[in-house]
Amino acid sequence: MKLIILAAGVGNRLSPATQNTPKSLLTIDGEKTLLDKQLEAAKYCGIKDICIITGFQTEKIEDKIKTRADLGLNISIIYNPFFKSHNNLVSLWTSTCFMDENFIMLNGDNIFKPNVLANLINKAKELENGLLVAINKKSIYDEDDTKIILNKENQIVKISKEIDYNNISAEWIGICAVCGNFIKEFVDKINDLVRTPELLEGSPHYLSVFQGLIEDGKILKTIEIEPNTWGEIDFLTDLEYVRQYITRFNI
Repeated sequence: MKLIILAAGVGNRLSPATQNTPKSLLTIDGEKTLLDKQLEAAKYCGIKDICIITGFQTEKIEDKIKTRADLGLNISIIYNPFFKSHNNLVSLWTSTCFMDENFIMLNGDNIFKPNVLANLINKAKELENGLLVAINKKSIYDEDDTKIILNKENQIVKISKEIDYNNISAEWIGICAVCGNFIKEFVDKINDLVRTPELLEGSPHYLSVFQGLIEDGKILKTIEIEPNTWGEIDFLTDLEYVRQYITRFNI
């Protein structure tokens, strides 16, 4: 199982903390950064091959990787030169060369307890072929949440930030696994979308890949994670919260 980390963004909503620091290098546990915690979780779960998609201040991320030789991981960097002008669909596209076997994709702003990743890996192994999305269910959803509608089999029928509150089943946490023959379908959908000029002009989000697969009749399965075992750092309040409750995300 490989791991792809999408960490190209500027992180404007976290300014001024990200003025001179990539979001993934924000410290959240003493001197440890968000990226440190993600790499350590990968190590804990037995993942060895990791690809990080960078953009904003890539040199600082590359320097950080050099300091983590202690983890014994095979870490590749792919630089997305379009990080300022396009959304994360293009970052995902730049990583398709790494999608030659089962892989997990996660956002560079995700923090999670390592067993979240371990449980996803174990469940994905049962799939053989398919796409497995980690979801979270809660009583109140925020406007910025990526919302999901599920059917009775807990398969995704719609994924978008724009879903009526009364129809929300869960939220996407930014982590998924792609396995077996579904990898080709996933890559083909990415390539189809980046070859659509009118879509690229709108700086598309990678959610268009998942929604496109659903509209093609593909089944997107889900795994529900335990509450308070994950978070995403989009705003300064998120950063403060994670720092305060960092023990929730430790092994």
